[in-house]
Amino acid sequence: QSTENMFYCAKITQIPEELLDFSQVKYCYMTFRQAKLVTAPALNLLNCTEGTSWLFGQCYDLKEVRPLTVSEKVTFPNMVMGCSALEKITFAGTIGQELNFQWSPLLTNDSVGSIIDHLKDLTGEATKSLKFHPDVGAKLTQIQKAEITAKNWILVY
Repeated sequence: QSTENMFYCAKITQIPEELLDFSQVKYCYMTFRQAKLVTAPALNLLNCTEGTSWLFGQCYDLKEVRPLTVSEKVTFPNMVMGCSALEKITFAGTIGQELNFQWSPLLTNDSVGSIIDHLKDLTGEATKSLKFHPDVGAKLTQIQKAEITAKNWILVY
């Protein structure tokens, strides 16, 4: 129930979505690390409660991550570390753990919107951090900032 290093350093640039079933995977450590992916497939990570650390780490060519279906228990430490070309990322489900996009200066406004829309409302719970690259943070609107903080998240950029 682990995909550890499954596509590590792979030369593939795209994976057909119908080939991957991550629905029972609990641990996605370095699954695509340093792969030559340009577009990552949609992934069901609902049961990936033991972590997605470095899921796309150091995928320097990665521009798009199709919908990641998550639950509030899925953790994201350094999921996109080093993904400096990342422009688009989409989520489905509820993001309940800290997210870090500090390495991704090209995230689109639609991507930021998808992240914000899927953040769990932590009102009455401990705050968690949402980190963006300073270039992305500088483009956030007051409305976006208010939405993030209204859900009791700490915005860092």
